Amino acid sequence: MRGVLSLSAHSYLRPDIQIKSGSASNSRSAKARILVVEDDPATNQYICEALARDYRTESAFDGREALAKATHVHPDLIVTDEIMPKMSGGRLVHAIRDRPELDLVPIIILSAKTDDELRVRLLREGAQDYIMKPFSAEELCARVTNLVALKRVREELVGQNESLKRLTTDLKAANKDLEAFSYSVSHDLRAPLRRIENYSSLLESDYKVALDGAGKKLVDSIRNQAGRMDRLIDDLLNFARLGRRPMQSKAVDMTRLARTVFQELASVSKPSPRLELRPLPHARADESLVRQVVTNLLSNAIKFSRHREVSWIEVGGQTEGGHNTYYVKDNGAGFDERHLDKLFGVFQRLHPESEFEGTGVGLALVQRIIQRHGGRIWARAKVNEGATFHFTLPAWSEAN
Repeated sequence: MRGVLSLSAHSYLRPDIQIKSGSASNSRSAKARILVVEDDPATNQYICEALARDYRTESAFDGREALAKATHVHPDLIVTDEIMPKMSGGRLVHAIRDRPELDLVPIIILSAKTDDELRVRLLREGAQDYIMKPFSAEELCARVTNLVALKRVREELVGQNESLKRLTTDLKAANKDLEAFSYSVSHDLRAPLRRIENYSSLLESDYKVALDGAGKKLVDSIRNQAGRMDRLIDDLLNFARLGRRPMQSKAVDMTRLARTVFQELASVSKPSPRLELRPLPHARADESLVRQVVTNLLSNAIKFSRHREVSWIEVGGQTEGGHNTYYVKDNGAGFDERHLDKLFGVFQRLHPESEFEGTGVGLALVQRIIQRHGGRIWARAKVNEGATFHFTLPAWSEAN
């Protein structure tokens, strides 16, 4: 009769080892549901009682009943005998694996057959484990615990993969919107700016005699503001395009790059500050992107130190492990470190435009470039005592 543990059933088990509660007794494993498929009632009951300490159990007595229950309850694991009426354990494995919603459910096969060929075939066809009878309940619990934990990990990975797919889809849509926005900014906003600049030039040349000092000042102001808007559009487009631009990393001679950029900037800045350029270690980076970093940091240093009677800029760096740390230091206006959280934000300015021109995008662009290289950027400063910007880049070596 069912529910009676006969001596013949015990012959399939090893009663010499006491059933112990395994590590699966935590809250996660206690919630797992195990489907036990065994045509012998006593053995079925014994296995369920062994697993009931840590899991919820369901019983089935042949493959067909097991398939119906598995489809209904979606167990976390199936323990099934191999030789059963109506549907064998091997056929049950095939049927379970044909159902996508049950594909992650691990299956343990129990068999009294010493048949290596059968064991290998069942493992290849979708079973996760194969236990020979007689077996100890402790061994069965340990294997169930491991497979349930593995299933949880696989489910988490599947969930993360689905989230990643959704995120990728969202990012593609956002990129399309960004490209449309960039096109609109580049064409729709530049057109009226060009007209403003052209009309201002015509007004200044055709009505030069009629314009008094105040009028000429207004025309200059219009052209300056149009030029500022044009630069702002350039900065925004560079910022928007940065994430889509593929990087081409190579050895970058940072000393040569810093010297060249400074000479270009100093040629149009009067008076130009004194530069103290220390030897800089080579970086492994995209040179055109890093050039933007150096250009923005040096131009800021020149701009914010121009009111000093004697202005100077110091650039240095050193290698620390697998990365280089560089700095750009000036003796300019500095800033209040209470506003450090705003420093690298888009459109964030720590000085009024009337004092220092700028679009408020440059440092945000610098931070994104550094982050794309796997580095970081930070700054220290004091009001009227200058600022120092530090940033890191991967170090270059011959092994690269």
